[in-house]
Amino acid sequence: MAKRRKHSEDYLNIDFTTVLADNGVEKPQCVLCDVVLSAESMKPSELKRHLETKHLEHAEKDLEFFKLHELLNFGNIDMFEKLCGVMYESEGELDQFLKEEIAGHLESLEKEFQRYFPELTGEEEALVRNPFSATLDVSSIPDEVQDEFLDLRNDSP
Repeated sequence: MAKRRKHSEDYLNIDFTTVLADNGVEKPQCVLCDVVLSAESMKPSELKRHLETKHLEHAEKDLEFFKLHELLNFGNIDMFEKLCGVMYESEGELDQFLKEEIAGHLESLEKEFQRYFPELTGEEEALVRNPFSATLDVSSIPDEVQDEFLDLRNDSP
């Protein structure tokens, strides 16, 4: 159906690229699920709705996330050195199972980053920026954060 993709950062910012259909009509295509929507859905509000209903966990992602995801969809795997070797051996064809496996690993890596680096409140940000600041009230720091800090401190040589 689609002949070629067209990259536009305006659409990519909300999870979409565009494809040119056989009849010459531009249609939006979701970067995350590869679904091609109707040409009438080219409105940012319609595209945003798809993102928020189908991919809510990615709704707040920045442009870089979608750019990297698009590169992975195009088969650009230069950031994975070992995988480049596998690609060379298999003459450039990446198995669909392997693509899904990579995407799964990247999603679990993202969840781990979010677990280690959650969204911080203003007071917690102050602790991260300057742990020795005199204005920081230690009693306002959650117990689990204090315990984690003590564990880190006691584990160091």
